[in-house]
Amino acid sequence: MIYYKKKSGIKMAEIWYNYAEKPDRKIDVLRYKYVAERKEKAASFEELWTLLIDLGKTEDELFFLIRKNTRYEINRARNKDAIEIMTLLKKGEKNEEKLKRYIDFFNAFAESKNRSHIHFSDLERFYNNGTLCVRLASSGNEPLTMHAYVISDNIARLHQSTSLFRNSEDGGYKNLVGRANRFLHWEDMLYFKKKGVRWYDFGGWYGGAAASQSYREQLLIDQFKEYFGAEKKREYSFIEPASFLGKIAVSAHSVIATVKKREKWRGLSNNLQ
Repeated sequence: MIYYKKKSGIKMAEIWYNYAEKPDRKIDVLRYKYVAERKEKAASFEELWTLLIDLGKTEDELFFLIRKNTRYEINRARNKDAIEIMTLLKKGEKNEEKLKRYIDFFNAFAESKNRSHIHFSDLERFYNNGTLCVRLASSGNEPLTMHAYVISDNIARLHQSTSLFRNSEDGGYKNLVGRANRFLHWEDMLYFKKKGVRWYDFGGWYGGAAASQSYREQLLIDQFKEYFGAEKKREYSFIEPASFLGKIAVSAHSVIATVKKREKWRGLSNNLQ
């Protein structure tokens, strides 16, 4: 999938998943996201990992890939908790009221984690291109967790996962939300499988050392994803110029990124002294 945008006179194309896909218009800068090809000389080169589930497997095969305790949580949510699953915003659907409902839910989640709010502009390219899908788990009329996906090239990639439980002192409620989140992941897999999507992408895998609190939290998220029996896959994101103007823009971007990286390292070094 290709998303187009223009910034400071520079025409850019953001290409997701498929390196072979090419723009159908004149472009200055190509930004590749989560592709399989490795480009050593590209700017802002990142080597990343994600976790994939092959939805070509049968439902039974998929379920028994999941860790035993996670299967128990899913079954309890389905059979005892009366969790309701629905698609809030279908792929290709244009409904700004539904999208606002998701954004408001995400921002309540963000406040509980002291994170920045999102706005319509953060999801606009997915919404306008018809690649955004939002799924919801609720109890009664109360939403418990939502998942936003970007769907293209036979992949449903988890873009954002949000749950509201951090402001609650009720341990039972927190456990309910945790089960609802697991159940929603499972039901999302079946939903996309029925839609003919081949791959369920958990949207990244960190796998690093627990060097800080944020990293430790990320490792717990990795563990949560791994319990679904996904396969690790290496992927890359980078920028390439596609015109003379693009070469200037990419070169300037590289210089700025290098300076910021050095300043960040100096700040870290000073903190360690």
